[in-house]
Amino acid sequence: MKTYSLRRASLSALAMPLVFAMLVTVLLTGWFADRGIEKMRDDQLRQEAGFLLMLSRHEAVEGEMLGVIETAEAAGMRNVLEPGSFFRIWSSGTIMTQTQVPAGLAARRPEPGFSTRMLNGERYRTFALTARADGTAITIEISEPLRTRSRLREQVLMSLALPMGLALVIVLLLAQHQLTTVFRPMRDISAALDARAPDDLSPLRGIRIPIEVLPLFKAFNGMLDRLATVVSRERQFADNAAHELRTPLAALKARAQIMARSVGSPSEQQDAEKLVRATDRTIAVIEQLLQINRINAAMPPEPTAISPIVEAICRQHVPAALDRQLEFGADIAPDVWAMVQPDALAMLVRNLLQNALRYTPPGGEVTVVLHKGPDATVELLVQDTGSGIPEAELDRVFERFQRLDKSQSGSGLGLAIAKQIVERMAGQISLSNRPGGGLEARIILRSAVPAADDSAQ
Repeated sequence: MKTYSLRRASLSALAMPLVFAMLVTVLLTGWFADRGIEKMRDDQLRQEAGFLLMLSRHEAVEGEMLGVIETAEAAGMRNVLEPGSFFRIWSSGTIMTQTQVPAGLAARRPEPGFSTRMLNGERYRTFALTARADGTAITIEISEPLRTRSRLREQVLMSLALPMGLALVIVLLLAQHQLTTVFRPMRDISAALDARAPDDLSPLRGIRIPIEVLPLFKAFNGMLDRLATVVSRERQFADNAAHELRTPLAALKARAQIMARSVGSPSEQQDAEKLVRATDRTIAVIEQLLQINRINAAMPPEPTAISPIVEAICRQHVPAALDRQLEFGADIAPDVWAMVQPDALAMLVRNLLQNALRYTPPGGEVTVVLHKGPDATVELLVQDTGSGIPEAELDRVFERFQRLDKSQSGSGLGLAIAKQIVERMAGQISLSNRPGGGLEARIILRSAVPAADDSAQ
């Protein structure tokens, strides 16, 4: 299944048009700024040329040749120029005065108007203005490097790009925060599903969801309804079938027992006894299938005093332990409460004890321990001194119909049912071989606080 981030895709869908719009804005602004700067600087050259003409009119009429000597007028003239700019003033075809000019500049009076030229590897924009004063022709030549205009253009673009970039970052951060809020109902749905019991197929309700997700939400609830119907029918069928099989199996067992007592030859008697054992095993499987159905239909776990339940199950199995010549011990702490379903817990303890009693040889020992564990947990231990289980098989025995010892009676469902019960109560179950021999089943359940009415009693 391929996945992608809807939030990231939404941010990308928002960011890409914004970035494109900002780039277009910057490019258009740069184009308009370039045209505006060109016109502004050309106008500036005209004004500076006119100002220089006004300052130099008197000297030109008098025929003074100032050269490059910086008189007061010359200093005033230079104040109107940009750094790197220069000017020359011609009087009747002769340079009257000039600033420091680039090397190699021809001493030729320029044509009036604007022109662009290359001087010492740098481009210059030049404006020439010619006028007459008292019969004297005066030409003002003023030039500035084009880098001045490039610098102005860069400043305009930077003054636009930086605020727009900052605005883009702020918009994306705000959009990410808003998208996180918008997608919160999806996380609420996931949390509600994760908190459910494995067999809870009731529709999701009471969750505020976006209209765009409503069709998916309705389809999911419809699927849950259909699945719940199918599961309910299957459970009902299995329960009915198991109940219907009880009577003929009981009759079959009775006939097999009569046959075992009435036949004469040893071989026929052994066959009849095998039939009785097979019938017992079939009845046991059906009973455990009924137990599985009852587990699936059981109520959710609730705070329960489990010490009396465990103690009662232990007392019920004392006769079986005595029949097998086993030592049976119980160390049950009083007033232990846990989040369980009482009937399911009784079924769990019963299955574990039956396994321990079945696989412990005569003279062995079976012990049940119940106490409060760390971190608000409760521990239930069922220990025996049997042969244990190979390490490689410890996890596999929780699968249904897994029987390691084929010589023993049983259906292979006891540990599978135990695991299902523990998982339904949000607990943990594990098997481990004891150092001195035997097996230990460890169940960890959630501890619970006694209800107010129960503690008062």
